[in-house]
Amino acid sequence: WYLSEAYGLKRTFSLEELRVFILKAEKMATFSSDNPICGKWKLDHSEKFEEYLKAAGMDNSAGATNLRSGVGAIKRQLAKRTTHIEQTIKSLDGNKVYVKIWSRVLTKEDTYVIGEPVNEETLEGEKVKGTMTFDGSKLIDNIDGSKKPSYNSRYLEGDQLVQEFSYDGVACKRFYTRLE
Repeated sequence: WYLSEAYGLKRTFSLEELRVFILKAEKMATFSSDNPICGKWKLDHSEKFEEYLKAAGMDNSAGATNLRSGVGAIKRQLAKRTTHIEQTIKSLDGNKVYVKIWSRVLTKEDTYVIGEPVNEETLEGEKVKGTMTFDGSKLIDNIDGSKKPSYNSRYLEGDQLVQEFSYDGVACKRFYTRLE
């Protein structure tokens, strides 16, 4: 394929090069501070959160007697009972996203450059690489290096922020109301 001077390019590209170029352009969608997803949010309710925690390893399976499984059960109970959770999402410089999750027992802060991988730790304690993308309405944290397939996304549904995440095929949704 040949792109004309109108695009500032004067060379022939293979279909694969064009596909990669388009994918990168989609990942670099501008995320600005006037996006309605930006703001401070408070947890309202969850769907299938306990099932998600069990799938993510916070479980004391029948017959399990080792310390790790007991700690997993304690973490799950603590996570279920922690209902005062706030989440802040900000745009920094148009292609950076700042996400802070705060509760009385945990604070997690991450800054992402749209389309670039970063080292992060999941709430389950796994060290992974995450690449934040933005498709115009949804922030998606593409997670690589997890023991099981997983994802994390944030989007608006009506006037609520929805955080949807999955681990090993078990999906959960958490709904937040706007504080500011």
